[in-house]
Formats: sequence, structure tokens, C-alpha cells
Amino acid sequence: MSRRTSSPRPPVSIGLLSTFTTYGIDPEPWSARAGVGLTHTTANGTEITLRYDAEHREAFLNQTASLKARWAF
Repeated sequence: MSRRTSSPRPPVSIGLLSTFTTYGIDPEPWSARAGVGLTHTTANGTEITLRYDAEHREAFLNQTASLKARWAF
């Protein structure tokens, strides 16, 4: 599998004296995402939701967990 190389961005000038070059990230073209959630409604109508999500790329793992409660007032 060949690796793409990150090419430099065009030089940026700030003011009259400073110039620098920035390099962007080289993201992998493939990623995997998954998630699961549960929702429960109580007798008085309150809805409680629990959720877990994950995203994976080479050298990167993002995980999110959330708890949400909704009720009418």
C-alpha cells in the first residue's frame, strides 16, 4: 500500500516581515464507524437515552458516550 505524502501549503505572509509554511495532515482514505444506543421511556413519559459511538482510522480512535434525558414540563 503506498503512502501519500503531505505537500506544503502555499506560504502565508503575516505583516511585512514574517513568512511561514504549514503542512496539512495526511488522512487515511479508510475509516470505520460504529455506534449503539438504548432508549427507555418511563411511566411518566420521561425518555432516557444512552449512546456509545466510535470512529477508527490508522493511529486514531475517537470514542463518545452520551446520556440524554427528555421530559415534558
